[in-house]
Amino acid sequence: MIMIDYYTLQLTLIAIIYSQVINIFESMVWAGGLWRLKAPFGTCNELPKQDMYHLVLMIAYALPFIPISRLITSWVLPSWIVWLLNDLLWHFWSVDPKYWIDWIKFYFNPKKKYVIWYARMGLFYIGVTPRLMFYITLFRIILLPLIYYISTSIEIAGFFNQLIFSFL
Repeated sequence: MIMIDYYTLQLTLIAIIYSQVINIFESMVWAGGLWRLKAPFGTCNELPKQDMYHLVLMIAYALPFIPISRLITSWVLPSWIVWLLNDLLWHFWSVDPKYWIDWIKFYFNPKKKYVIWYARMGLFYIGVTPRLMFYITLFRIILLPLIYYISTSIEIAGFFNQLIFSFL
């Protein structure tokens, strides 16, 4: 049985709510409002302006959790939740509900390599394809929790190591 403490539960709930605030904001900015995207869905045919939108967004995922974290890595879990839920659920705020299934087939198709949008990081940009989104989403769902578990295990082990050696 997995035990979760009250503090972690609070951070998790804050992360879930915060991710949806970001989703609604992004739907307003990029889709022009809630549930505006309809089939047929377009691809990106021109290079974007070179700003740092996605870099700033990545920082925004973690920023609120760093000052309230008890342990060095306790900000990782809520930040990961915000990142995952932002990428998984913005579709349901931006895409007209009657096109959700069509959108998921279009957006997470591991066989398609056309560019849907560009992740803008300031000095460079990355063309995001349905194939890339499929594999990145799998990575986030499967590997990131494992990485988090390992990092917290190492931190806890380091804490006990310091505790034991402080008595010697």
